[in-house]
Amino acid sequence: MKLLKHVPGVLLGLGMVVFGLAKLVPILPEPDTAAFSAGHLAFMSAAAASGYFLQFIGAAEFVGGLLLLSRRFEALGALVLAPISANIVVFHLALAPATTGPGAVVLLLNVVILLLNTSKYRAILAGTK
Repeated sequence: MKLLKHVPGVLLGLGMVVFGLAKLVPILPEPDTAAFSAGHLAFMSAAAASGYFLQFIGAAEFVGGLLLLSRRFEALGALVLAPISANIVVFHLALAPATTGPGAVVLLLNVVILLLNTSKYRAILAGTK
């Protein structure tokens, strides 16, 4: 059972490392953009044209994934990836609803990891007196 609680972190960590690295180094084939909505294409074009946005997100995904895989810093990795996971779902709900499923799995895994590590966040949430 103790080992089972690390499965979500390993799954999400591996995914984030691969897809984060893919934003930094072209290791995956380019997606077929023919099925993308106009909003999806506009967003991705603007993100790529900025010259930094996709690289920043890729680096955050990569580092967050490594933190999850380290197990020692799993709680920190889940915090780093929380806004990214939420944005993946919001992006797909708004611009590509038919492909929301994988993003929802990412968010669900992240929420599970956050919940498994709530004891580590208590001091932060309690504040100082």
